[in-house]
Formats: sequence, structure tokens, C-alpha cells
Amino acid sequence: MTLATVNVDVTATNDAPRLDLNASNNTAAGVDVAGATGADLTGNDHAVVFRPRGSAVQVVDDDVTITDIDGDTTLVKATVEITAGAWDNSRTIYETLSSTASTAGITITGNGTGAGGMTGATKLTLTGSATHAQYQAALKTIVYNNSNENAFAGNRSITIAVFDKETGDAGLESNSAAFTTTAANGSVAVGQMIYIDGTDTGKTVATVIDSSHFVASGPLPTLANNVAMSFWLDGAQVTAAAATAKAPLAAAGYAPAAATTTVQVLWTPVVDLNGNASSGVGYTTSYTEGSNGTYITSTDALITDQDGNLKTVTVTLNNAADTSGGNSTETLFMAAGIVSNLATNGITTTFYGASDNVLANGDTGVHKIVFSGNKDATTFQLGMREVQYKNTSENPSITPRTVTVDIVDQDNNTGISATATINVIPVNDAPVKGG
Repeated sequence: MTLATVNVDVTATNDAPRLDLNASNNTAAGVDVAGATGADLTGNDHAVVFRPRGSAVQVVDDDVTITDIDGDTTLVKATVEITAGAWDNSRTIYETLSSTASTAGITITGNGTGAGGMTGATKLTLTGSATHAQYQAALKTIVYNNSNENAFAGNRSITIAVFDKETGDAGLESNSAAFTTTAANGSVAVGQMIYIDGTDTGKTVATVIDSSHFVASGPLPTLANNVAMSFWLDGAQVTAAAATAKAPLAAAGYAPAAATTTVQVLWTPVVDLNGNASSGVGYTTSYTEGSNGTYITSTDALITDQDGNLKTVTVTLNNAADTSGGNSTETLFMAAGIVSNLATNGITTTFYGASDNVLANGDTGVHKIVFSGNKDATTFQLGMREVQYKNTSENPSITPRTVTVDIVDQDNNTGISATATINVIPVNDAPVKGG
């Protein structure tokens, strides 16, 4: 018997990095999971809620994660782009992306105007050779905003990708080898050959993320929605499944399974404590020691809700500081006639102490008032405008008090709150002769 030696040359190829925008798959506050159409929230995708007239929202979760099966630890580029749903930009650019901070080693530029194209940008490009951790940090600075106060309600798609090398240097876009089965399949395993519609793709299963999410050893050019996939080992079929390909699928063929954040723009109620008097939604007033009370809003304070009735409006004194005999000397109150009128119009008014104990209107120590019912904003607005603050202390702390108004609509959407600031003005009392 003659023995022979066969030399096998193994040529390594670059594998795409994997980008997961929400590694823990937690649901962000207020997100309607069923309404996040097309998003794979148990895979690489993420969803957040933006409220018109509210604050900008971060487009990735705090646990955004970048990995690479090759063991590579650096990236050269990332892109973040609004790719669908931005109907408010049809005539004027209201919907934009921006960065809230800089990250060492990474430069961020946009497709807008001004310095670095960052004014009115809808696509951001991050460049620089930096670690996965640095790119994760940089992505966490990217926020979506819509400055249209009457924004179109609906979903926006923000597509996010990272690159391990320049494309001319065999670089690959993140998740370009990822695929998802339409149903869980625990038989798919690392090393199995991947067939699509009966044809060997030349790729194998490289990573099993869970029973529905996998990474191949390279891009799958023939991947499409509902193709028939089968998985083979040692010449025999092990299992089969239908696949779900992430959009977009280019007309000319395959497009990578980029990670996507769905921004749900919801029309939630908005509180404006200063009405039309000035910009912003806060209100500043003063309380002079010994006075009968001061209102926490302007006379034309507004509650705006474009899509239905409200459920609750909650007024909370946040930082009461003065006590007498162990009891708070500070209180929120209303005229009894207003409370009665609200009840006639279907609004229940409940008064609470610091420990959420129920009190009566006019009792000292009321730190929260809750208006509840199923009425439109104008009815709740009346109650909010009539809330007053009072402090019976003869030596009040001059720390400014803050009173926050929170709002929830009948769909249980939390609205945009507002805060009143009350500056306390002490009075110099005349000395009292001792007995």
C-alpha cells in the first residue's frame, strides 16, 4: 500500500460584522410592538417612540452590540440613514438625524448643510479606524428629531450599518450574511451546508444566534422572502425551513440585512403651561410668604391632543421643603366651585398627600392632584389652570419649588409633560418681644 499526502490550502475570507441595535431585546417605553410592522424586534432591530413637540430620541438602545466571528475588533465606517416614512420632509426638512457628542477617533458627517453637513441631515456617515466599543459609543450619540409641531403620525425606518473594512479591501457591511427563518427551527446547527431552492449556496451556517436567527459563512445572493432553505451535513439533508429576508431587496439582487430602528411617531397630548405667552412649555411664577396662593400656570395654559380624549392629568409638587410639627406646610389646592364644575362635566378630582394618602381639597400637605375622566383636552385644561400653590410657613425655604404636569390619553399614551417653577419670596417678620 502506497501512502500519499494531500496538502490543502485554506484561504481565509472576511466575515461580516454583526450589529444588534438592542441586544437584550427589551421593549422601549411606549412602543407598540404589533405596530412596528416589518421590524424583527427579537433579532437585530429596535423600536422607539417619538412624541411631536417632545425631545429627540436615541436611535439605538444602550446595549447596542457589535461582534465579528473573525475576531476582528475594529471598524472603519458606519452609516445611519432615514430610509422610509419621513413624509414630513416632502417640502421642508423637519425630520433629521444628529449627534449629541463626539467620540474619540470617529468623525461624523451628514448630507445636510453647514459644518460637516450636519444641519438638516437625514443620513450620517461615521468614519475612522476605531474599536467596536468606540463605534457603539458613537452610535449611542445619534438621535432622531422632528421639528414639525404637527408631525405626521406613523412609522419611520432608520437603517444602520457598520463596516469592518473599506469595500474595496474586501470589506463587508454588517449583517450581510444574516438570515431569519419564518418559524423556530432547533435543528439548524453550525457547519451545515445551506441550500436555497435546492441549490448549494457554497455557504455554511457560521453562527446560531437563536432558533430563528442565524449567520451564514458569507452573503447569500439568492436570499429572498419565503425562499425554501435546506440544511445539509455529510451529504444528507438535516432540516428545511422558509426564510424571511430583510428589506430592502434590490431589484438587481440581494441587499444586506441591515439593522433597522423603527421610530413610531405617535400623536400624544402636550402640556404648555405658559400658553401663547412665550416659547417653551414651562412656566415661572413667584409665591410671597403669607399670600393666599399663586397659580402654577398662565391664564391661557394649553393642553393639546389631536387624536381623542384624555384619561388623566396629574399635577405634582416635587420638592416641598417646609414642615411644622412634622407636617408639611405646603399645599396644592383649587377653588371648591371649580372642583364642583369639573365633576358636573365628568372629571373626578382627587387630592393626595406626600405618601399618596387621599386628602381633602384645602387640607395642608396636598402634594398631588389627579384629574381623571374620559373628556377632551379643554375640560381637563380648565382644572389644570386653576391649581394654586400655598405655603403657611413663617420661615419658608427659598429653594425654588417645581410642579410637574403629566398627562395620559385614552390610548394610554404618555404625553409631553411640563414643569412650573415657583420662586419663594420670604417676608421679614417684625420681632416679637419675649415674655
